[in-house]
Formats: sequence, structure tokens, C-alpha cells
Amino acid sequence: MKIAIPLNSEIISKINDANKFAIVSIENSSIENIIYVKNIDNIFGKTDYLIVNNSNEEVSEMYNYSIQVLKTPSPDMSINQIVEAFIFRELFEL
Repeated sequence: MKIAIPLNSEIISKINDANKFAIVSIENSSIENIIYVKNIDNIFGKTDYLIVNNSNEEVSEMYNYSIQVLKTPSPDMSINQIVEAFIFRELFEL
């Protein structure tokens, strides 16, 4: 399973404020690998989920690529916190 997370520093950010995107591979309930890309276009075809930190993000294009969008319960979360929330199904569908 792969999730994409927009980041500013090492904290999730709005898509337009992100300076990079982490593509996190999750296997057996743990992080297997993290790849960083500069542009959201580079996640298409490489991820199953996009994680956002607010409900007002423009994410309609994600559905064209079969990427499911999930929202964090808190606006300021790290990669590890997001992965833990993903594993325990604490993220919300948009």
C-alpha cells in the first residue's frame, strides 16, 4: 500500500503549500520505504491514497487516477503519526 502526503518541512501541509510530497510504502503495518517527489503530478500512478489535512482541498483530479483521498484528524501531523492513523483506520474519507 502506498500513501502520498504533502509536506512542508516534516509536517503535513496543504497541497498548494507543500514543498515536497512523501510517497510512503506501508507493508505489514510498518513503513517499508519513503520516496520524496517535488510535484503532485509525480504521485499519479505511484500511490493508492492521498492524505490531506483539511476538507477544502481541491482533490477531484485524484479520482481520475483512482487515488482515494483521506483526511487527518489533526492539521499538524508527522509522517509517522499519519501512518499510525492510517493503520488504525483513524483517517476520514472525503
